[in-house]
Amino acid sequence: MEVVAGFYPTAVELEDVAAEIGLDKTCGGRGTAVFDSNGDGTLDVVIAGAHAGCSLYRNNGDGTFTDISTGSGLDRCVYSFGLAVGDYDNNGLPDLFVSGLGFFDGQGMLMRNNGDGTFTDVTKEAGLDMWGPAFTAAWVDYDGDGYLDLFVVNTLGGLFNRKTPNCLFHNNGDGTFSDVTQEAGLQTVWPTIGAAWGDFSNNGRLDLFINNAGPAQLFHNNGDGTFTDVSRAAGIDAPVISFVGVCCDIDNDGWLDIVQFTWSRPQNAIYTLRTGLCPNGGSPPRVFRNNRDGTFTDIAPHLGLTGCWGTMSGTVGDFNNDGYLDLLLGNGDPSIDRTEAAVLLENDGCQFHNVTFAAGMPCTGKGHGANMADLAGDGRLHLIVATGGFYPGDLLTTTVHRPTRLPGNYLNVRLVGTRSTIVMPSALGSRCGLAVASNIVWSQGEAVSGASPTNSTLAWRHSRRSMRWRFVGPVATCNDSIGLPSTKPYASAKGRETGKPSIPVLTVLFPCKIMKCGSGGHEAVA
Repeated sequence: MEVVAGFYPTAVELEDVAAEIGLDKTCGGRGTAVFDSNGDGTLDVVIAGAHAGCSLYRNNGDGTFTDISTGSGLDRCVYSFGLAVGDYDNNGLPDLFVSGLGFFDGQGMLMRNNGDGTFTDVTKEAGLDMWGPAFTAAWVDYDGDGYLDLFVVNTLGGLFNRKTPNCLFHNNGDGTFSDVTQEAGLQTVWPTIGAAWGDFSNNGRLDLFINNAGPAQLFHNNGDGTFTDVSRAAGIDAPVISFVGVCCDIDNDGWLDIVQFTWSRPQNAIYTLRTGLCPNGGSPPRVFRNNRDGTFTDIAPHLGLTGCWGTMSGTVGDFNNDGYLDLLLGNGDPSIDRTEAAVLLENDGCQFHNVTFAAGMPCTGKGHGANMADLAGDGRLHLIVATGGFYPGDLLTTTVHRPTRLPGNYLNVRLVGTRSTIVMPSALGSRCGLAVASNIVWSQGEAVSGASPTNSTLAWRHSRRSMRWRFVGPVATCNDSIGLPSTKPYASAKGRETGKPSIPVLTVLFPCKIMKCGSGGHEAVA
């Protein structure tokens, strides 16, 4: 078969460094999580395995990793699927919720971070001892009280069982949770596989987008602990099979959009490989542009997203450092003979182009846990895809690709939330923007799905290095005086208490000085 798709020219050359840096895990790879587990300022990695426990890799600080899984407690989380990272007890240590068994009934596990490279199972004492078919989960402070709540999505619960309800657990602030799903009004009759939270109206409250095996749903946050289903009015409820969706600002206009990754049959994916297009009746990915009035428009066809893939995981990130978000798709299905390559779609600011094979990505795979993160802190995003099949004998090795050279300018930002009475270190729900010349590049601290790092990499191609910070969400003012270390590659700027949670603290990963600070943003000059 002659393959046409995936060869669009690109300036970025990728190399597989999984073995070199120590992340070449071979198992039934599922979800991945990237976060600073021990507070040393570097990003660690957790890889879930369907036929093994979770693997914990400590960042050595030199771009390599050490497997410290044995004895960490995470090695006991067997048959795991989704990973969600969040500091639920606000002690400065990110904890981990592990969903189990996916299509089959299983036990999710809340693993509390002990700060010494180990985690303790506190599921029962936290009130999360539930049994259900959960693929994924997400941490989110939906009521703005400064404590992370937990949303767990459920599918069918067995071959002939009825839909198992999704669960919203409210954080009681004392280490325990209460199931408030019914009171919140989060009902769905469709099997749910993924969910994403985002402030789509820029009112400071996080709304919920749900991926179903049927019509998607959008729940508007009413601000009183309840939600309203606005799916039909928003224009996002056309039926499709979708495993995952992402909230992001795809067009850099300061308003969150929705990328809905779709799953297609093998014959449709083969058609796309041969022609670069989707067959009649196919289901290409969807990009719902926020119209700023509570409605959305699917602009995927105008962006060149016309291919069909069996996407089981997906993420966004600027892998070529040009200021535009690109897409990484992990593809496949449970069939042992479907070894479908991950797909890399490069955004040139007008359209997406399939550069998978031109960039050096492998031509086979079975991808779960697609993720992007700057693991070495050098401005190059690593493309992580945990791979592996449904059956115990269908084992593949995790791939990690990175650019062979730095493709453009970058700024790494770490968001840390603060309040006068509560410290919420993860800063979930915040966003930051970087204005370069006349353009603004927006990135998010609201990685509420928990799989991607709360470190944000903002990138741009312009040679000009004068920048201005802007914030959206729970930030109103900034401190007037900021002390910056002159010998370390870090500078920080803290926001004052405004009565809302998640006030960002910016960490700039190159020497700079703050020239101006005020309600309009920070001026930073390298």
